[in-house]
This record gives sequence, structure tokens and C-alpha cells, in this order.
Amino acid sequence: MRRTASVLLLLFTFSIPWEYSLDLGAPFGNIARIVGLILLIAAVSAVLQAGGFRRPGLLQWLTLALYLWFCGSLFWTAAPDATLIKLRSYFQEMMIVWLIWELGESAVDVRNLMRAWLAGSWVLAILTIVNFAISDPGSAEQIRFAASGQDPNDVARFLDLGFPIAALLLDGRERWAGKVLAAGYLPLGFVCVLLTASRGGFLAAVVALAGCAVLLIRRFQRGLLWGALALPIAAAVIWQLVPRETLDRIASIAGQLPHGDLNQRVSIWSAGWRAFLHEPICGHGAGSFVAATRLP
Repeated sequence: MRRTASVLLLLFTFSIPWEYSLDLGAPFGNIARIVGLILLIAAVSAVLQAGGFRRPGLLQWLTLALYLWFCGSLFWTAAPDATLIKLRSYFQEMMIVWLIWELGESAVDVRNLMRAWLAGSWVLAILTIVNFAISDPGSAEQIRFAASGQDPNDVARFLDLGFPIAALLLDGRERWAGKVLAAGYLPLGFVCVLLTASRGGFLAAVVALAGCAVLLIRRFQRGLLWGALALPIAAAVIWQLVPRETLDRIASIAGQLPHGDLNQRVSIWSAGWRAFLHEPICGHGAGSFVAATRLP
């Protein structure tokens, strides 16, 4: 049963990046939710069969303490209904932390989980390219592209999470298939982030790729040299493939930063800072950001 649960954990990890692209509707939900429920049943059965849980580590105890603090915020929250909704969501995330800890016992297990996540990121990237490929080339209205059923900003964030994982897998221990999976994702994921036209996602991608370069330059100096030589070719391909309107939206970052706009993000951050100063210790309750900042 434990082996079955481990396989289901890999499938669950693989499905998370593109979960909303395969939604069966009520009462089933998206693919990650379906696999997650089956995984939870299998994991509980495996624990009962083994006769006990794996002993929690420091990270698991800290995660539990954080969740209990969120539960305690029900006593002082500014938005009780929103807090209850968030507690349900956070509990599901707590389950993921426990499942990974319980079933990911070795370095090999963790590495397999990283491969599964990266493979799921490939699916998300490919679905984004498909959305771009089937779009009307003459339409000037659609300048943002994302996998079906997903928000462009969310797609960009998921794609960004794949960059450090790809860099970590490029440590010389992967076989040719793993190397292709990791090395190929770096340019593919970046192009797809551009296609989403998510300005926040683009900035996060730049930071993530810079960190990847620092990590990889210590391992593959010759390979990075060839990569640097290939940058002009990659830039030319991007210039030809990505629509001008999409690139113009990304380029607007430079004009918005001096004015402190970024699509009202600075105003939102400022309101959040003021709310923090009002209740710096206890806060306003989980999920009560809108009520605490009094934003419309």
C-alpha cells in the first residue's frame, strides 16, 4: 500500500501545475483534487498498515504551529467568513506537507517529486503554447496566452517555480532524459512566461533565472559559455514568435516602475503595510486582507 501511495503522490505532484486545465466540474473538481483524495485514502491506509506515522521534523512542527495560529485568529479576525474559508484551504495544504514528509523518506523520493513537478510544468508550458498556436493571428485583442482554464498570472507563477527545480536537477546525476527535462525547461518556461504577458511573472522569472545561472556557473562553465553564445539566437527566435503587443506589455514595466504603479500593486502593498502597523502582533485574521485594508 505504501508503494501505491508513493506512486499516487508523484501523480498528484505532476498534476498540480496544470490542474485547472482538466476540471470535471461538480462534484469531482479538477484533476489534482481527484488524485489528491485518492492519495489521501491510500496514505492513511499505508500508515495504518505500518502501525504509525513517520516522526515529524522541525519543519513539520513549525508548519503545524503556523496553522494553529491561523486557527486562533478566528477569535480576533476582521472577516470571520473569509477566515473560515482560508482555514479550509490551509488545512488542505497542511495535508500536502504531511504527505510529502510521510512518503518522501529518501533523497531519491524527493528527487522523483522534483522530476514529477517539472514534468507537470512541461505540460503547463505546452498547453500555453497550444493556446497561442490556436489563437487568431489577426486578433489585436488577445495579447495574453495561457493554458485553457487558467489565469495568465497564475500560469506565470507556476512556470517560475519550475526554474529553480530545473537548475537543482542539473547537478550531473541525471541521465539523458532527465537532462533534457531540466535543461529544456529553462528556455521553454521563459518563452511561455513571456506569452502570458504577466509583468510580475516576468520579473520573478528574471530573478529565478539569475539564481539558476549563479547555481549552474559553478558546475558547468563550458556549458554556460555555449549558452551565452546562444542567447542572441534565442532572442531572435523570441522576437519573431512572440506577438509585438505581448512584448510591449512586458516592456511597460520600465515605464511603470518610476511612477510606482505596476497596475495598482504599490497601492495594495502600501495598504497592507498600514494594516500591519495597526496590528503588528496578532494581525487581522487569516484571509482578512480586504477587510483590514478597507480596499474596494
